[in-house]
Amino acid sequence: MHDFFTIITHPFAMLWYGMVLHALKALAEGELNGVHTSPCAYLKLWPYSAAFTVISGIVGYSALFGTDELTRINAFGLGFMANSVADVIGQRGLGVLTHEHRE
Repeated sequence: MHDFFTIITHPFAMLWYGMVLHALKALAEGELNGVHTSPCAYLKLWPYSAAFTVISGIVGYSALFGTDELTRINAFGLGFMANSVADVIGQRGLGVLTHEHRE
């Protein structure tokens, strides 16, 4: 049983839990507003945001790898924040694309 908990609480797993939990949070917020979207439809609607989230999470994890700063809670927070950063970058990119499209 100890090996099981060691695996499911590994910092790399915690990174993924953070990313998935943030995505589920977005789906739950949509659901509260009457928008029902499946996880697969979410990925199809936002493939670049999802890719950005995964890549930035792995880059952040790699930066912490081998340091005393790579803890389970930091890895989880990094995963959660990677998705938040993707949301912000996506909104800015949409603004830039919308502005360029108007000209």
